[in-house]
Amino acid sequence: MSRPRKPGIRYFPLDTDFFENKKVRRLTRAFGAIAASVLVNLLCTIYKDKGYYMRWDDETLAFLADELGLKVGTVREIVVKAIQVGFFDANMANLFGTDEMRSKGDYNGILTSIAIQEQYFNTCKQSKRSEVCYDARFLLISMKPYEKIVNSGENSINSRENEVNSGESTQRKVKESK
Repeated sequence: MSRPRKPGIRYFPLDTDFFENKKVRRLTRAFGAIAASVLVNLLCTIYKDKGYYMRWDDETLAFLADELGLKVGTVREIVVKAIQVGFFDANMANLFGTDEMRSKGDYNGILTSIAIQEQYFNTCKQSKRSEVCYDARFLLISMKPYEKIVNSGENSINSRENEVNSGESTQRKVKESK
């Protein structure tokens, strides 16, 4: 019996002009080289865990700051600026936040973007994954180009239909004749 496949991917291509991207340049101009480090770390986390999005909350913020050896406030400012310049989708970043939080520019939601989602689903398609579970609430792209990727909504390996001990054996004992 094989293990269930993880939703994320083990590898993602980073464009060679990543640091020349206008959005990344605006962030590095404002915060220095640590902004690029935060962005790459966030991209790695997104692609590794869910594949095309990640929840953004205070716990995730604290974990990222500890991992990078930065202050929580610095990481928060970088992520807020990344949302403001369009590196991450602002509507998704506000998904779970309150009106009060939004008015202060504090985000508590989902970090994703069209580019992240296209990259993830293209990678899944190229690696010939036959089944990828996704949550349609967090999609920013059309799934038409990825029709062969099925949204099963459940782990088919553990479904009752695939039960091994079904009661009847399909094997027969046959005596060999000499």
